[in-house]
Amino acid sequence: MTCFEDLGDGDEEGEEEAKEALVFMLVGVREHWKAPIGYFLTKGLTAGEQKQLLLLALFLLAERGITVLSVVMDGHGTNVGMFGLLGGSLREDELMEMKTSFRDPTTGKEVFMMFDACHMLKLIRNMLHSNGVVQFPDGPVCWKYVDMLHKYQQDAELRIASGIASGELLFQPRLPLLVSTIDSGIARPFRCLQFPVNMSFATTINRYQGQTEHRVGRYSATPSFTHSQLCVALSRVGSFDAVEVPASHYIRTRNAAYRERL
Repeated sequence: MTCFEDLGDGDEEGEEEAKEALVFMLVGVREHWKAPIGYFLTKGLTAGEQKQLLLLALFLLAERGITVLSVVMDGHGTNVGMFGLLGGSLREDELMEMKTSFRDPTTGKEVFMMFDACHMLKLIRNMLHSNGVVQFPDGPVCWKYVDMLHKYQQDAELRIASGIASGELLFQPRLPLLVSTIDSGIARPFRCLQFPVNMSFATTINRYQGQTEHRVGRYSATPSFTHSQLCVALSRVGSFDAVEVPASHYIRTRNAAYRERL
């Protein structure tokens, strides 16, 4: 599909082929909802052009009684430049204090601007990959450790066993858990690292007779080898929704049932 430049000003589409789309989306603060209110196909916008589109969107929303509290954006240079033209500054230095809001010319109210955390993490990741080392206040962060982790994942063969991501490499981050004296009432706070995995147990069908569980899985690489074993394995729970059988669609298993025992 090929699109041409269209800034929504009522004129015909431009002759230049559009390379990107600028989207304005409303997100609720007190309720969970979001709705796109406009998109503009462009080959590239200047900070001044983007400022005018934002002010137009704020004007149309104010006409309909919608209050805008903040504008969230990624860290693209055009967005930072647009905010500077609106009277704000997201760069703190010795000559200028950081100013994270501007006044809406339509309503006269303050509108805050902030960077989207997910996009900023992507920018940091890309910068780390490009430079190899990034200096942070707590010390340097090196990309080589990411390469080492990826190599370890491949060597250790830590892969997802089932689901739509079956066979993909599995990365297990370490989560720092801090238990404070306020939350738990213990004498001293402590900190530990935990891998976000759930513990599971494996046993034989014979030893599992008479047990009842919330969820159960059966490894179906080989068929049952004695009378009614498959029935015993699948009846440890009260619903088929709680049963997992990690096997290919082309693998069949046999339920051994001897007629002389029935």
